[in-house]
Amino acid sequence: MVYVVKWVAPGSSRTVEHPMNYDELSEALDQGCKLLEDEPADLWIEDEEGLCVAEIPRIIEHCAMRRLQPR
Repeated sequence: MVYVVKWVAPGSSRTVEHPMNYDELSEALDQGCKLLEDEPADLWIEDEEGLCVAEIPRIIEHCAMRRLQPR
């Protein structure tokens, strides 16, 4: 399965697609965590069929779990 990270920048209505695709959902969620730092107006992850598999609440949950994991 291939995952794509998409977002809308603050003050914009244009959807931006991250130039890199991810084979694992966890990798796409990691990228979503990085993008959240820019406080996007919207952020989501789609699968290869264009179906939304994660939105901001799911991405935030992943970021929190990642911070709790020992390195």
